[in-house]
Amino acid sequence: MPRSFYQWIYEKSSEIQSDRYNSMSASVKMIRFLIFLSGILMILTYFIFINAEMKLIIVQSDWISNDLFFTLSSGAFASTLVVLLSEVRHYLTLKRDNQDQLFFQLVSIYGQLLIMQNSMKRLIENLAESVSEPLLDQSIYICRQNIAFIFNLDYTTFCSKEKVKQTLQLFIRDKFAIESLFTDCIYLKIAINADKQTHLQKCGTQGCITAQDYNTSQVLIRLQKDIAPWLIKINSYLEHLDNSVSNRYNWTSKRDNMLLYENNYTIKTLEDFLKEDKIY
Repeated sequence: MPRSFYQWIYEKSSEIQSDRYNSMSASVKMIRFLIFLSGILMILTYFIFINAEMKLIIVQSDWISNDLFFTLSSGAFASTLVVLLSEVRHYLTLKRDNQDQLFFQLVSIYGQLLIMQNSMKRLIENLAESVSEPLLDQSIYICRQNIAFIFNLDYTTFCSKEKVKQTLQLFIRDKFAIESLFTDCIYLKIAINADKQTHLQKCGTQGCITAQDYNTSQVLIRLQKDIAPWLIKINSYLEHLDNSVSNRYNWTSKRDNMLLYENNYTIKTLEDFLKEDKIY
């Protein structure tokens, strides 16, 4: 074979090898390349074997022979096959790891949305409790980190209709819609400041803002209502993902526990925080 073929093999394998360890797309490219290469070597080995049997071209000297060609080609084929099997194993490991990452990121989003909803529900029900401006900031920050991670997740498969990939694509399709929900949360701070201004005009002091104040109350009710369908949608993504991997995560049970102990999924009040006994 000409030298350019070997050079192409080297350049192609080097290009893929550079980022294959953390990339499913690179692993898929490597597997396809190895399948192609092993196919070429298998055909070459077969023709060398047929040539040796039929004695079409006889190469026989002290340094080289038909047997040597057969040994080299069959050895190269066997080695490539071993590397291919190793790469397939690496791909399956990456695939499982990325499935786990997708699941945990979606669970985190679901949990943070639950915290936001429960915290606002508590404030609406307990009118004496003050509403702080950074109430939703931490949950929004965590959700945006989760979304960015999912958006950049390299989940490349050989089949475009693979179920987990479909779940990922559905979520990415809704990325900007859920981002708009987090953007709307800024209106809680605007409402609190508007009610502070009202207090200042009426009483000469900003006072303590609660869900009794009109603007704050309306925004809390609106945001709580807007979060509800997203909890349903994220839950459907998680159910679809779990079903795609034969209920490996047992999501339904985990979700039921989260809803059963929903008091754990809320922002603590100052009183609850001060009552905690922490051991360091």
